[in-house]
Amino acid sequence: MRRFKDWSIPAVTAGFVAVLVSYAGPLAIFFQAAQSADVSPAMMTSWVWAISIGAAVSGIGLSLWLRVPVVTAWSAPGTALLVTLFPELSINEAVGAYLTAAAVILVIGVTGSSTASSRRSRRASLVP
Repeated sequence: MRRFKDWSIPAVTAGFVAVLVSYAGPLAIFFQAAQSADVSPAMMTSWVWAISIGAAVSGIGLSLWLRVPVVTAWSAPGTALLVTLFPELSINEAVGAYLTAAAVILVIGVTGSSTASSRRSRRASLVP
């Protein structure tokens, strides 16, 4: 119960508003992308459900682990990109691209290679 001692009405309200805005904004773009992909209502429902549950689980997990509020949601720019790509791409190709990008980002994050490369680039950019 120690984790809940810092809870207050303003903190919960601010968290709710942050989640609502980060969720509802890209949702409109997402529906437009799904419409341009000509997916069925059942697939669109499944898609929204999977993203929502994934964002909820990752946000709660990261918040408890890091002990700071973390909001995770889908990418509005990434979803907007889908609107333009779907007439040429199939849904399977789009899902494969998303999974590949997620795997690459996960590997970069787990290995710490982005930290090492940013340190090298900072050192290289310093003028002696």
